[in-house]
Amino acid sequence: MQPQLEELLVGAAQEIVTNACPIAVGFDAAADEDNWGLCVLILSRDLQSAYMPLLLPQARINASRGVSPTLICRPSKESLRHLFGSLTASNQPVSVAVDIPFGWPDGHRDFVTNWNAQCGWQGQHSMPLRQDFERRWCDIEIRKKYPFVKPLPVGADTIAQAAFCWSIVQQELRQFAWDIDFGLNAPQRPVVLFETYPGAFVKLAASEFGNYKRKPTVRRDLLRSLQQQYSLVLDQRGLDWLEWVCEQRGSPDAFDAFLCALTAWDHLRNRSEPESIPLTTPSSILQRPIQGNEADRIRREGWMLVRAN
Repeated sequence: MQPQLEELLVGAAQEIVTNACPIAVGFDAAADEDNWGLCVLILSRDLQSAYMPLLLPQARINASRGVSPTLICRPSKESLRHLFGSLTASNQPVSVAVDIPFGWPDGHRDFVTNWNAQCGWQGQHSMPLRQDFERRWCDIEIRKKYPFVKPLPVGADTIAQAAFCWSIVQQELRQFAWDIDFGLNAPQRPVVLFETYPGAFVKLAASEFGNYKRKPTVRRDLLRSLQQQYSLVLDQRGLDWLEWVCEQRGSPDAFDAFLCALTAWDHLRNRSEPESIPLTTPSSILQRPIQGNEADRIRREGWMLVRAN
């Protein structure tokens, strides 16, 4: 492991153990580790404020202890396992918001199972509709309620490559004890993973900053807006990290991880007091109770949780 990354992880682990407080984690997943982002927020016991012991990627510190203008310190699969070991050992409430679909549409699964290149459709019922092949139920319903939220179709887009790679990582992380929250029932274990979408978070929490991915100036304005909504206690190191993140010209992986961590903070508040922060749970989006067979579908496909408007 790269020395700077190891030093950062050891420091974050010490903070987690020493403070024994709730923890919000944001993970921006991708098909390639070079495009991952990771953020850790340690919250106050009342969940009203937080500080940031870890944000990746960030500028590499060179041998002279100066900031490299080109090299970057990035998270890795090894660092993720290291972090999860600390999180599960902490025995504190932990919410991990992951920016990636957790499953595939039932219609996609049905088509792949029953389509034959030579003979065509072999199913006992009609072929799925295109939207059901491309998009999960949650993607369709959340977009129906919030037309400006447009999740990528995991059944027919390059996002599927990232989702597949995340499924491998998720399987390897099962050596640790954690639950997945689909917005159906209260999780039973302290560490909880859930799927989120930072683009939707921005649209719902600060819609005027929707083009934050491409413009550093917009990211800086968005950060100021979010600091008015979330009480972040930042030391100089944390301020420097966020300044560097706002200035990045490429894909804002670290900034997306930071947004995911804020959503994980919302999730912790919701776990503590469900009425305090409304989330896009299945029942809230559909405005009715979820039936048994619908719950089974949600557990197969996944469901996106983000602060509801």
